[in-house]
Amino acid sequence: MRKLVGLLVAVAACGDDGVHHLADAPPTADARVDGAPGIDAAPLPVTITVTKDSAPLPNVKVYFQAPDSTEISSTTTDATGVASAFMPNGGFVTALDPFPLPSFLGNHTLKTFANVKAGDHLVLTGVINATTIGTGVTFNLPADAATPYQYNVYSTCGHSQTYYTPPVSGGQLVAASVSFPATLYGCGATTDFLVVTVDSNYKALDFFTATGVAVVDQGTVDLSANVYAPVPQKTFNVLNIATPFTTLYYYLTVATPTLSTSTDLYANMPVTTGSASGLIGVPTVPGSLLVEDLEGSTNYSYHDAYRWGQAPETDGSYKYDATNRFLAEFSTYPAFDQPTNALSWTAGVGSTPDLYAAHFQITRNEDNGSGGTFSSYIDWRIVGAYSGAAIKPPTLPSDAAIYNPLAADGFNVYDVTLAKVPGGYDAVRAHLLDVYEHAYLAALVAGASGHLELESASQGGKVGPHHHAKRR
Repeated sequence: MRKLVGLLVAVAACGDDGVHHLADAPPTADARVDGAPGIDAAPLPVTITVTKDSAPLPNVKVYFQAPDSTEISSTTTDATGVASAFMPNGGFVTALDPFPLPSFLGNHTLKTFANVKAGDHLVLTGVINATTIGTGVTFNLPADAATPYQYNVYSTCGHSQTYYTPPVSGGQLVAASVSFPATLYGCGATTDFLVVTVDSNYKALDFFTATGVAVVDQGTVDLSANVYAPVPQKTFNVLNIATPFTTLYYYLTVATPTLSTSTDLYANMPVTTGSASGLIGVPTVPGSLLVEDLEGSTNYSYHDAYRWGQAPETDGSYKYDATNRFLAEFSTYPAFDQPTNALSWTAGVGSTPDLYAAHFQITRNEDNGSGGTFSSYIDWRIVGAYSGAAIKPPTLPSDAAIYNPLAADGFNVYDVTLAKVPGGYDAVRAHLLDVYEHAYLAALVAGASGHLELESASQGGKVGPHHHAKRR
């Protein structure tokens, strides 16, 4: 959700038209293009650019395949990290081991873009998180007379919070100042902060903002001179809920170009006869954008329905019409079937997604050469346009056939996420694997107002990396 806010605020601040087309990475003039048509033809190639820690990554094996898995090109990225081929719409582009798993024998990674189109500039980005160096600071905060259970500090360079229990005197909680260490990432020389206090039920109590505060590694961020103000309480009403939720979790993000909360402002709302309501504290931050995340779960599905830039009703409350806002249910967990080479499930009632993103692992017993066996792993991520309750990865060509699923393999489906996003799959395809792996598909929100829907399910593994239906 942090990256959701960062992207959304940047887009909103630029006055976007409401459909955000992520930046392309065009091929260089001398990039390799396989299967080039004759001089009279005018189609554009499909191009993929692979980088790691911002540097081009050469010699990555890339397979370009038609919709029926017919091989069009088997090539490698050049010195600029680029590979290209002319191919029909609807095909696959798969990178083999662009960012290898730890160097255990037999482990491999596959990353596939499905339903590509001529002119696509696909992007894969590798990041070594261990090289990220944080800024260590100590926060000094003023006492809050409301004697909060917890102090939360938010900024665009990281969300820090302390679980603080005020001292007790004569059986009563006593307001006291608080000091605690934190590590921030991506800060400049100065940053803006939002401090929100909450009670033991995580109801927002008081808040203040501080702008242009100096941030120095191993220094002190002294906010003790600031004065708290009460957090206004807003009523949120959700109507026309058709999905069979028993409880909805309403999470809020307050965002500006320089400041954001996370989604720790929330209410648990029981669902009764298709409606739910709750009271949530919303800090009044000038120029802010309110991002709402309505979450719920059923037997096999985890739903998120995002909305941003919504004006309040005349009485100051917020109304959320949930008609067609939740995607078609997973009525069964997704499972991989090797004979049909398909990851499939039974779909229930709900709106139709634009796209899917899936992560599964193939486990294979290999001969170790000494009369025994060892387990090897093929980790596969694939994104594509939604066309029904089945995902079919490509059948890889002969020189990569060892990576195709075999009858004796084991399968672990880590995650299947479906999404309905501004602009549809075409608008986000280029960077979708990066967003899926490194962030969260909610980072695809766009513009000053709109909505986005997500749904995830898993079988035998973790639920999608984003899921946080009950964070406390």
